[in-house]
Amino acid sequence: MSQLYRFKFSSDHFAIELESTDPQFIDQKMRELINWSIEQGGDSPRLLAPGKPAYQPSDPAPEMPEADEEAEALDASIEHATEEPKPKKRRGRPKGSTNKKSKRKRGPKKGSSKRGRPKKTQAKATVNKEVEDIEEVVDPKRIVEVAKNSDRFRKIKKEILSKSNQLNRILLAFHYARATYGDRGFSSGTIEEITEQFGKMIRRSNIAAQIKSNDKLFDSDQEPRRGVTVKYELTPAGRKEIEELIKD
Repeated sequence: MSQLYRFKFSSDHFAIELESTDPQFIDQKMRELINWSIEQGGDSPRLLAPGKPAYQPSDPAPEMPEADEEAEALDASIEHATEEPKPKKRRGRPKGSTNKKSKRKRGPKKGSSKRGRPKKTQAKATVNKEVEDIEEVVDPKRIVEVAKNSDRFRKIKKEILSKSNQLNRILLAFHYARATYGDRGFSSGTIEEITEQFGKMIRRSNIAAQIKSNDKLFDSDQEPRRGVTVKYELTPAGRKEIEELIKD
């Protein structure tokens, strides 16, 4: 571990303190300041004999007993200090702490209220409303008008509308929805509205049940699941079934 040397010097006009680990540097500066002090006290420049100061006079000066005594006194005032390096700060958690994270309970905070959250039934109703809004482009009245203007409408009234067979009414709604809007899928909510325009509404829950029981007659774009609108269309077998019922 390195030694730290200190040198203190004061005069009538100023005071100075030097620190260094190099004793030669301290000694040189000490002598320079002593020489300067001696010069300020006399008419001619005088230097200390031992050592080599930072500057040299033009003529060598005789040794001064008083300067030697002052130099010895200043040498005795040099402090030898050994300073230990400061310990490095420890990064991370303080000593004694653990790495375990505090467990936070899930759910609403203490004092919070659950009011204002929509209930499950409300959320379901919202989904159904969004589905209906998307399908506003499909006009059930227009679909029924296409059926009424068909030359098969008399057979339709006799074989389907005058009877209570739900499957046939559902097939009829799909058939004329496709005839009006082309080859595409329709949701159970749209079919419900079309059956209502034909004179007797079939609820979408019953429509879904009939589709599930007669899966060979219907095809879907995806697996039915809650919160997702599934579009259905007739399979070739379903189209053949309705064509047989309404043909002349």
